[in-house]
Amino acid sequence: KKRIYMDPYRKNEIINAFQIARAITKHGILTKIGDLNITSGSLIIGDIIHGITESNKLVQKFPIEKFPVYYYRFINAGTFIMFDNTKTPNKWGLAKYFTKERKVVQKFQVESGNYSYLDKDGLEAIKDNEANNLYPEGFLMDEIYQRFKDNKDILHFDIPIAKGNNNLILLHSEWGDGLFKSYIGLDNEGNPICLFTDLGVSKIDMI
Repeated sequence: KKRIYMDPYRKNEIINAFQIARAITKHGILTKIGDLNITSGSLIIGDIIHGITESNKLVQKFPIEKFPVYYYRFINAGTFIMFDNTKTPNKWGLAKYFTKERKVVQKFQVESGNYSYLDKDGLEAIKDNEANNLYPEGFLMDEIYQRFKDNKDILHFDIPIAKGNNNLILLHSEWGDGLFKSYIGLDNEGNPICLFTDLGVSKIDMI
């Protein structure tokens, strides 16, 4: 079975970034984008145009609750979802995604320069709302593009989804289009304590 090996420099960068993320509640170092409401335990990460689909659902299950999402810049840029800010990761795993063919991939594609975090229940709520004409022009036009139009200097948004408790966290990729990876920090029991999306030029790969 193949294992994930990290370039030592990049591994230290990620761990240091996590330490900064832990310090947010005490020192306010990072930019908090919002609190992601995870209601099903299934998380979707994908491009805002083509990636808000089941094809970008992560294999890993996550705890159910509201969790803070942060944007940070430390050497490179990245975003964090913090599930437990009292622990430091014991190990890191490369996040894997299901595709339509039920194959597993290890990167997500960004084609619009922006990506999002949302729970699978949020995706279902978006579909239902569009079917019921709550978003006459579609969620993308009514909720996402309209925010960009009204807030030209803002790159990240916490967007509530109508008729439910879910929300979508919209994030800028920094590098524009490309393939990006996320990493899951795990404790000794294998429980996720954070999810880190690397927006830098990563040297962390499968060997």
